[in-house]
Amino acid sequence: MKSLRLQKLYLCSDLERAARMVSFDPKTTVILGGNDTGKSSLIKSIYSAFGADAYKVHPNWRKANPHILVDFTLNGTPYRILRTGSNFALFNGSSELLWLASGISSGVAEKMAELLDFRLQLRNRDGDLVVPPPAYSFLPYYIDQDIGWLKTWSSFAGLAQFENAKQDAAYFHTGLRPNDYYVAKAEKLTAESEKETLRIDRRAVDRASRRLQAKRTSLKFDLQPAAFGERLEELLERCQRLQAEQEAIQKSLVELHSQRAVVLEQMHIAQQALAELDGDYEFLRNISESEVFCPTCGTSHDNDFANKFGLIGDADLCRGFLLEAKQDLARLEQRITEQRAKFDGFSDQIGSINRLLDEQRGDVRLRDLLEGESERLVDEAIASELSSLDEQIGALDARADEAAATMKSYDDRKHQKSIKDLYLVFRLAKLTPFSGR
Repeated sequence: MKSLRLQKLYLCSDLERAARMVSFDPKTTVILGGNDTGKSSLIKSIYSAFGADAYKVHPNWRKANPHILVDFTLNGTPYRILRTGSNFALFNGSSELLWLASGISSGVAEKMAELLDFRLQLRNRDGDLVVPPPAYSFLPYYIDQDIGWLKTWSSFAGLAQFENAKQDAAYFHTGLRPNDYYVAKAEKLTAESEKETLRIDRRAVDRASRRLQAKRTSLKFDLQPAAFGERLEELLERCQRLQAEQEAIQKSLVELHSQRAVVLEQMHIAQQALAELDGDYEFLRNISESEVFCPTCGTSHDNDFANKFGLIGDADLCRGFLLEAKQDLARLEQRITEQRAKFDGFSDQIGSINRLLDEQRGDVRLRDLLEGESERLVDEAIASELSSLDEQIGALDARADEAAATMKSYDDRKHQKSIKDLYLVFRLAKLTPFSGR
């Protein structure tokens, strides 16, 4: 992350028709005042300007709903950030607008992460890697007087949306796992996700190949194409009239069957997820405890309306996806039926061609000759597709391995020991002045 230094804080409340400006010393600023004079609210406003709302905000301060403007520098470069409600605006030192954002997780989170060079990414409840809210950028730098002394790194609101996030945040802020680690982690997970998609496609092509092989009849004969002479030329001329349409239909059927296989696999995954969500909801509904301990992740979860509602929402999303998938499957099967029906239009021409195919020269029919060649072409096409998929999967494996190696380098004991030793030296230096007392 970059070095952030506060310069000035401006507060303005339309409701109270009042405003205030506070200047900050480059090194240390002390806010003095009696009880209930708004010291903590003023400090919380600094973080709020960056999208990091405190765990608890005084009702009167929330009611005043002040506009917040902060002058600050990042690595010596001046900026200004303005927050009005849930809207944010960043300006450069010349007050020129750089960007606007609305909302925290869906709006300002990614922009603040880019501004601060904060590359930590966390898994949300859907299992996707996302940029966490700005609160995670400031976790070590603020202790809320209401909860910060009771629960470590819990001083900001909205931290419960990620499970087991504190360890990742601690490793990031201490430098044990810096930006490069989390960039590599995102690269690894992206490569693995893309690889799984390709593997689904490969399984679909492989299943289609096995079905073709199972229906194939073994042909054993000596090929003598010259024996058919003019008949072969006549057949080729007739086939050329059908080739374009047949190839288009065959290609369409291969694509449709592949899409159908993917949809069926996605439906299977969604059905499993829905069953798990329904089971979780029934479990929470039938117990009376206010908190539920998860033995898998070691985290306590609130058994409240919000969590139950979240499970219902996730289950509804699964049901909605399954409904759409069933509709997609029905459309695909209808298209497959339509494409197959088009072959019926070739019956007259195919009958004439069949008579040519059944003509025999010696021990072999022309049909046998062409069937063998067509099977060879199909085998080559399938082998080419499988080879292409294997090549892409291999490239993604290499990407994932390279990213994993980068991650492993930061989990190396020597690397972590060097950083921990620096912290130990720093702490001992701080304690030295008090050692004689």
